Amino acid sequence: MYNVSGAGKTRTVLEGLCSVFGIYMTMGIPGNHGSADLSSAMEHMQQKLMNLRAVPPGVDAHDEALYNHDAVTRHLLAMLLSRLLALSAYLKSSPVGSSKAFLFFQLFPFVDDRDILLELWHILSPVSGDDLRSWIAETWRDVKGCLGREELPIFVDEAQLGLNSMVDRFLSASDEAETRPFLAALCRTYGSPDSFTRVFLTGTGLSLTQAQQALGSFTAKATAQMDVFVSFPSLIEESDFKGLWDVYFPGADYGQAYKWLKGRPRFLATYIEKLLVTWDRIAVLEELVDSLTAPVDLMGLGSIGSQLERLVQGHRPAFVAGTNFLDVVARIVTFYLFTGSPAPLRNHEEFQLIDIGFARLRRRLELSQAFVEEPLAIVAASRWLQSGGRGGLLAQIERSMLNVGVGDSSLGFLWEYACAAAFDTVLDGRTPLSETLLRDLESKPVWADEAASIAPCFWRDGHIVAEDRDPNVVLAGRSSAEGDFVKWLEDPQGRRVWFPEEIAGPDLGFILRTSRTGTLIPVICQV
Repeated sequence: MYNVSGAGKTRTVLEGLCSVFGIYMTMGIPGNHGSADLSSAMEHMQQKLMNLRAVPPGVDAHDEALYNHDAVTRHLLAMLLSRLLALSAYLKSSPVGSSKAFLFFQLFPFVDDRDILLELWHILSPVSGDDLRSWIAETWRDVKGCLGREELPIFVDEAQLGLNSMVDRFLSASDEAETRPFLAALCRTYGSPDSFTRVFLTGTGLSLTQAQQALGSFTAKATAQMDVFVSFPSLIEESDFKGLWDVYFPGADYGQAYKWLKGRPRFLATYIEKLLVTWDRIAVLEELVDSLTAPVDLMGLGSIGSQLERLVQGHRPAFVAGTNFLDVVARIVTFYLFTGSPAPLRNHEEFQLIDIGFARLRRRLELSQAFVEEPLAIVAASRWLQSGGRGGLLAQIERSMLNVGVGDSSLGFLWEYACAAAFDTVLDGRTPLSETLLRDLESKPVWADEAASIAPCFWRDGHIVAEDRDPNVVLAGRSSAEGDFVKWLEDPQGRRVWFPEEIAGPDLGFILRTSRTGTLIPVICQV
């Protein structure tokens, strides 16, 4: 599951694990949710394992690689065994146990402020890999007997951290001349037995390695740029940011930049990289701010339409024609907001910049297009338009970052600013939708282009008709969510849309077709 921060990856998985038993692990920073065992093990192994590209002369690199593989395997198997032991004990003590209760244990595995899973990892990790595999097989037989199922999903959150960690510690399984990162070792370890379905949740950091290569291929100061990408994951505290800022902008005020950038590390990395590879950094900073905050006459739609027409025809302002990340994003957001269509990309550099993670790419008739799916971008642009252009797009991006970043659902914000006024008229799935909601839906195309591939819909003459709905769409509160999720796990291609029922604050999902234009719009709302 790959998407940008705040898109709902973790929330979706946690909702699913409320209905189906499964294993949850995270590589993320301890203190948010989940046990700290995996992140602690990664930190421990980072210090202990041999860097295969720095093996001293006379040392057998292959022996070091075998040591690395054996060490990481023991740690990872110990973490899996600890969760299976906990699940087995829970199911034996409570034969009708709740998957939601076991999920809560995995998210908050604390007894007297002690992380039980972390302590089990410390106890089990010295055991040999063969013994751990034997115990896992035995424990899994007990769990299968209680669950009556042959498969158990394993979800690994924040998996992008494993791609940038211990990059030269492990040999490739197919080519021993190549090294692989920690994530590859984890995939190999959990690749057996086949009873475990592995799902990795990755943010945009997954493509940072590719971003280094892409940006380095057409920028002047690749070495300096690499240093930023290496150091940026540690830019958590304001003092860290100020230290880096002072290196490149001595004497300049960093406060506003930090306030804006701290919500999204990918903006921070790409933005600083842009400044590093230019000769006049202050001038570029001012140019970028000006390009995103330039006032727009929203009352004269003709002027906006003519601007969009010029964009489509390729007559772009100088800043849009550049390869700056935020410039490209600003064009895509504006284009998509007013047309509901993916924006065509001009060149390979724009393709590489967007591939870093802000939007999803698709090829259609050999034409590369960028399809915005980041709720943050849509919400920010909508707020900007609703404010009459006051404050500029940059201010609305900042506001959305600060709000979405505190843990609220991005999709909830999307609903709030798309058609909040008519929420009550839609909740029961029967009440005719108001003309206000119709106008809202038609004026904010949002997912219209993407929704065209989902048919048939269940919208007719101002009503949602449940009897005619797409059988592949499961309405929250209208079905057995557990059974639907199990079917989805067994045949992921069989169901294109799944909405859970038994969660804290159920989601409401449906597809609309506007009666006058025929536009298809899937709507997802966290109630």
